[in-house]
Amino acid sequence: MNILIVYNGIIPVTGYGGTERVIWYLGKMLNSMGHQITYLVAKGSSCPFAKVILLIKRKIFATKFPKTIDVVHFNTQYDSFEIDKPYIFTLHGNYQPINQTV
Repeated sequence: MNILIVYNGIIPVTGYGGTERVIWYLGKMLNSMGHQITYLVAKGSSCPFAKVILLIKRKIFATKFPKTIDVVHFNTQYDSFEIDKPYIFTLHGNYQPINQTV
């Protein structure tokens, strides 16, 4: 299966990075099971076991998804848009609605 893991941070993490560690080891284990992993992550990211596509200005566009992807795993909030692939959304940390001012 070809899996796209989406996050708006940098991988690999050098400090604490809870979410970054979760998605790193998720991708690593899925890869060891024979799945093809692609990360859509922030500039400065790299990964020896998966393809990396860079987010532009922390915006997620369905047009950035490779056509070969079978499922998308969002690990960050994203603006609503139509997506023609099955997807999963995992909420990390405390929920903050998009466009909410504090």
